[in-house]
Amino acid sequence: MDKTFHTYRKSKTLNENVFFRWNPFNLVNKHYTRGTNQVYEMLMEKNVPKKIYQSRPSLVLNIGNEYMTFMLMEEFAKYYKNSPLQMPQRHTFTRFARDLKEFSRQYVDYAHFTVPLTTANTNGFVFPGEFVGQYGVYDATKYVYENTPALNGLAKDDHILVNKRYFSSDMEKAIAAIRTQFRVDNQIDEKAYTIFIAPGNEKSEVEFCLDNLRRGVKEFLLKYSAPTSLSEKAPPLENFATILSVEEGSDGQAFVNEYLRENEWYGKVVTVTNEGNKHFDGMCASDFGFVYDGQMVSSANALHLPVNCMINMRMHQQWFNDFYNRWWNDMNIVADNHCNLEIIGGQVWWGKICDTLAENYLNTDARYNMIQKLDGFVQDSMSFKPLDRSVVRTKDLMLDDGQAYDQYYDPFVLAATNMMKDIDAYNL
Repeated sequence: MDKTFHTYRKSKTLNENVFFRWNPFNLVNKHYTRGTNQVYEMLMEKNVPKKIYQSRPSLVLNIGNEYMTFMLMEEFAKYYKNSPLQMPQRHTFTRFARDLKEFSRQYVDYAHFTVPLTTANTNGFVFPGEFVGQYGVYDATKYVYENTPALNGLAKDDHILVNKRYFSSDMEKAIAAIRTQFRVDNQIDEKAYTIFIAPGNEKSEVEFCLDNLRRGVKEFLLKYSAPTSLSEKAPPLENFATILSVEEGSDGQAFVNEYLRENEWYGKVVTVTNEGNKHFDGMCASDFGFVYDGQMVSSANALHLPVNCMINMRMHQQWFNDFYNRWWNDMNIVADNHCNLEIIGGQVWWGKICDTLAENYLNTDARYNMIQKLDGFVQDSMSFKPLDRSVVRTKDLMLDDGQAYDQYYDPFVLAATNMMKDIDAYNL
C-alpha cells in the first residue's frame, strides 16, 4: 500500500491548478516522485499502457501509489479517445480517498479506501468509492473467532458479527485461550514477559530497524533480568521471551535469517510467520510489541496488544506530517488519538526502544489502557454492513444469546463485489 505523505486534514484543493502534492517542485515528496518517475519511464519504454489496452480489460485495478496511478491511467485513457471501444472503469485500492476531487475523475473512476475519511465539496460532490476497512483488523478478528468454539458462529463467509456491548471482553477471553496454547507449544512460561517484534516485510524496512531492536531488547533484558540486573527482585532471564514475526518468502525474511546467523539474539527468541496465521498467535501471546507501520499494527490493536509503530520517514516529511496531519498510523487516524506511539526516523534507536520497553514493563495497566482507548474504534475501522430488512425485522440483529450484533464486511469480498458490478456492466 501507498505509504507516502497525505494531506488528509487540510484539503482545500478544489482545482487541479493548486493540487501541489505531486508537483515536481514539492520538495516534501521529491524523494518519492523521483523514484516513481524512474519506474514510470521504464514502464513507458515497454509500452505498458498500450499493452493493457490491447489486452481488452474489463476493469483496471491500481493498488496504492496514487502518483503512478494518475500517470499510467492518463496514458491508458488516450488509447480510447479515437477507439470504437468503451473505456473500462479504472479502480484504485488505496489508503485515502479524501483528496480525490472532481478533477481526479480523469484519472480514476472508483476508489476502495481503507481509512474512513472523506470530504465533500461545497457543491455536494463526493468521489465515487467505498470504505472497505482495515483488513488487518478484520483478518485478526475473524481468526480469533474461527479458533474459538464459543465465537465460531460469528464468522461468516463474507462478513463477521460483532457484539454491540461485549466485543472487547469476548475478544479478550478468546485471546487468553490462544495465548495459553501458544505459550505451551513454544515452552514459554505463562508469567514470562514476552515482546513481539515485526520489523517489516521489505528489506529496506528490516534494515532500518532490526539492529536497533536487537540492541534495545538486549539492553532492556540486561537491566531487568537476573543475574545482570541491579535489582534483587529481578526475575531470571528465562522469564523473558521475544517473538520475531516475518512474512514467509519475503525479502524481509531473508534479511532477518541472514542477520540472526551473524548476530546472536539475547534471551529466548521464537520466530513466527504468516503461514497458518501464526503471527496472530504470537500477538495474542505477547505483552508488548514493536511493529513496522502497516496493517500489522491494526491487527495488533484488534488483538489487544500494546504496540509502538516504527516509521522510516525523512525529517522534512516528518515535520510536514506533524504540521498537517498529527497522526500517521491508520488506527491513530481512525481514533484521532495517540493509541499507538509512533517512533519515526531517528527516534528508532536502541536507547528509546529500551526505555519504552521498561516503561510498559513497569506499567501493569498498559494493556487495559490501550483497550480502553480503542474501544469502539476497532469496530469503526471495519466497513459496516447494513441489515437486510427483508430478513431482520427487529431494531437490531438479535442472536440466540439475547445479545445485539453488528455486521462488518470482509474488505476484499466487498471490493471484489463492487469490481464485479463494473465488470458485468462493461461486458453486457
